[in-house]
Order: sequence, then C-alpha cells, then structure tokens
Amino acid sequence: MDLSDKIKRAEFLGAEFMTWLWYCEEAQGGIFDLGGDLGQIELSFEDRLTMSTAAADEQEDSFKGGRPTSSIEARMALRLGKLARQAKIRITQGEQEWIFTLREAPLMMTAIKLPEIMTKGGQTQFFERMFLLEHLERIYKALFQMFLELRLSEEWRSDHLPMLRQWVASGEVEEG
Repeated sequence: MDLSDKIKRAEFLGAEFMTWLWYCEEAQGGIFDLGGDLGQIELSFEDRLTMSTAAADEQEDSFKGGRPTSSIEARMALRLGKLARQAKIRITQGEQEWIFTLREAPLMMTAIKLPEIMTKGGQTQFFERMFLLEHLERIYKALFQMFLELRLSEEWRSDHLPMLRQWVASGEVEEG
C-alpha cells in the first residue's frame, strides 16, 4: 500500500477529530491543558460549520451565523450520523487569539487570522508573524496528538465512545 492509499484510509480521522473538539468544547468548556511550554488554551467553534456523512452522494449541511454547534439543526445532523467536516475555530491563549477554518480532508487549517502583531514593518514584523504561525501549528499538533492518543487507547471504546454517543443522542454532556 502506497502513501496516498494510507492517507485515504485515515481520512475519517479528520471528521472524528473535529467532532471530538466539539464535544470537548461542551464537556470541558473548550479548555485544554497542552502541558509543557504550550500551557492552557481555550478553543471555541465560531459562526461557520459544515457537516456531512462519508457517503459521496450525501447532502451537506452548512450553518452560518451565531453559534452553529448549539443549534437544534446541527444537533439533529449529529443524530443522523453526520460529522463536522469544516468549522471556523477560535483559539485563545492569554491575550492572543487565532481564528481559522479547520477542514477535515485533508486535515488542514486555512484562512488563518493571527493575533495582533506588536511590531510594524520590516523583518521584525515578518519574524513575529512566523513565530505566531509556528505557535499555532504547535497547539494544533498537540491537540491532534491528544486526540490520537485517546482514539488509539483501550479507554476509547470502553469509556469515551459511550460518552460521545450519549452526548450525540441526548445533546447533553454526561456528568461524571
């Protein structure tokens, strides 16, 4: 099996990752402790969300405005087996805030809005922008690593998957 086949076989992870982020936003207020020098971040879904199933001919649901993840329509799409495929996401850390669109296949960030740049003009501004992009990439990788470790663990099927299913069915996060 070549690399492109392996990538194709793992594409489902992007939609699962985005839906897990949605669950975590509700279950823990979007607060993630990434450890080390990355520390704590807050993640929230913003005013755009696209959902669908993996079927090629399946209809897509697009939500714009307000908080689509809390809408009745988005909840119904979840119950019908649709997963998040594209979403506008905000990550806040201290005074810094990144906003971007996360796409599930290929799993990537687009339309990135960086925190306000403190320096104006020249090389210093360029290096500050690169630093902020690199920091966002490290946060993103840490979140995805956290998801993968959980997804590949024994606890996924026994503990986390039942909680996710209960959340999808009821629209509420189980206490415990």
